[in-house]
Amino acid sequence: GKDEYHFLGTNGATSLSQNGTLMAIGAGDYPGAQLVQFDGSDWSQVGGDIARESAFSENPDAFKLCASDAGPVSNAEISNSGTLLVVAESDRGFGCRGVRAFKVESGELRQLGSSFKSGAQNPGRVSGPDKISVSADGSTFAWEYEDNLFRVLRYLEGDWRLFAPEFASPGSNLFMSLNSTGDEILVSYQLPEAVTDFYGNSNQNFTARYSFDGNDWIKSAEIPGIVSA
Repeated sequence: GKDEYHFLGTNGATSLSQNGTLMAIGAGDYPGAQLVQFDGSDWSQVGGDIARESAFSENPDAFKLCASDAGPVSNAEISNSGTLLVVAESDRGFGCRGVRAFKVESGELRQLGSSFKSGAQNPGRVSGPDKISVSADGSTFAWEYEDNLFRVLRYLEGDWRLFAPEFASPGSNLFMSLNSTGDEILVSYQLPEAVTDFYGNSNQNFTARYSFDGNDWIKSAEIPGIVSA
């Protein structure tokens, strides 16, 4: 069987399918990420370990994050439908980020479409698991490719393509979630300084909903406070 370490998700980097039978687990080191399934009595692994792709990999086609291998972490998100697993990786030493998507089918995992890597590097940046969110049907996912900057990608014509313009969080991002169809984003964020409303209430944390109108993201609602689920 697997030891405790193999099933240890870091910083809450775990996700359940809607019916609760599939669980995606991100980890701070090898194996990087796993998908497990509950059969009614116990959990068993689906497919193989999704190993992080080291910058020093001997495979010339490997998905290399950075010029350093300084402690990548990973986040894993499974769609509600249980058909798509998305794994995001980041390098603590250089701030590089990458993402891969896997199709869940007949008890196996198969990478779907291209891998993506952020071109930004920030030496010395300590990164936690990147924020990712998958639409319920597994057709679309959002990925924090740089601090507080998101890309929403949809699987079209055999690969992942930008579904909408890049989305910038109004402040330091705390939480992000796509709706079931991938055309709305709920984001909780913290402003650098508190703002005072008409009634004299001072707030620094807000939650807003943005909708894609076919051209850009439009703020459709905003409330003070943080939504985390």
